[in-house]
Amino acid sequence: MVSKATERKDGLFQVPYYITLWDGSRKREFAYGHSATEAKEKRDRIVANAINGHPVNNTMITVEQYLTNWVEMARGIRESTRSGYKGEIRKHIIPEIGKVRLSRLNVMTIQKMMDSLIRKGVSPRTTQILKNILSKALKDAEIQNLVQPNITKYVKLETYHPKERKVWDESEAKRFLEAIKDNKYYPIFLMCMTYGLRRGEAIAIEWDDVDLETRVIHIRRQYTLVNGVPTICDLKTAGSVRDLPILPHIEKLLRQLAVGRDTGYLVSVNGSPINPASVDYEFKQIKKKANLPEVTLHSLRHFAATSLKNAGVTVKEAQEILGHSSPVTTMLYYQHSSIEDKRTALCKYAEKMSF
Repeated sequence: MVSKATERKDGLFQVPYYITLWDGSRKREFAYGHSATEAKEKRDRIVANAINGHPVNNTMITVEQYLTNWVEMARGIRESTRSGYKGEIRKHIIPEIGKVRLSRLNVMTIQKMMDSLIRKGVSPRTTQILKNILSKALKDAEIQNLVQPNITKYVKLETYHPKERKVWDESEAKRFLEAIKDNKYYPIFLMCMTYGLRRGEAIAIEWDDVDLETRVIHIRRQYTLVNGVPTICDLKTAGSVRDLPILPHIEKLLRQLAVGRDTGYLVSVNGSPINPASVDYEFKQIKKKANLPEVTLHSLRHFAATSLKNAGVTVKEAQEILGHSSPVTTMLYYQHSSIEDKRTALCKYAEKMSF
């Protein structure tokens, strides 16, 4: 329905149009002119600008108000990720630019924020995370015509160089396996080391996920902290949902655990899954007693990825076993080479070339 221009008492003509507010609701505004034609033309320009992505909503909403609402309402974000976003927004973004009106936010404002955070000692990795959060949030704001498009695209950050992760060698891994034989969390640690499961994936395995007849384990959920509270939730990515073959040593363990049990979690406390923090604490104690090099529990996932590579498993197969969304992640971040691996590879090369 096309809105008609009406004449006001002061002689101006007005034509109504609607804008979408930051919370998703719609508000009626008016375009004014000295004639009906002028008012309609002005209205048409505003609507055209909105369609082309130029903000028309000049409300007083601040960056703090928008981000606080957005992080609660945004779709397609796992609850554990949402919890992390809230912390970063509250700790870094709001103190720097929270009072800025969203409609006045620009590249320079965000760039100054990032530069300020770096001067205060915030790591390049954190600024990278903050830029990612703002990019997602402002993309939704663009759709609602609240900000100019591509604000974060031109923000320059310091280069982030991830540290090389320490991964145990085969002898250290065997010492660890020996050290955990009688540990109450042995099934969790063995699953992590065998399949490269994430900590939360191993904790969340239920007997309903185990099929001893077909010898398959279904990885369907994870147990993780959401706002500091351990919670069962969806897996990290669609690729994380996977089926894994039950290997002989895992089958032996499962059949021992299955005696008198056919429901609940593989390892539980009074029927509830184990608190992830308890598993981390136990892992640290085992390392200390066994005098093993300092690594995190997540490094077992890296160990599995690297061992798969050394065993000749293709990157694609390793990706599907580990549940990565892309083989690039598997290859670039999870598969490592020791000096001996490099020595062996170069010796093969030298032998082939007859150096």
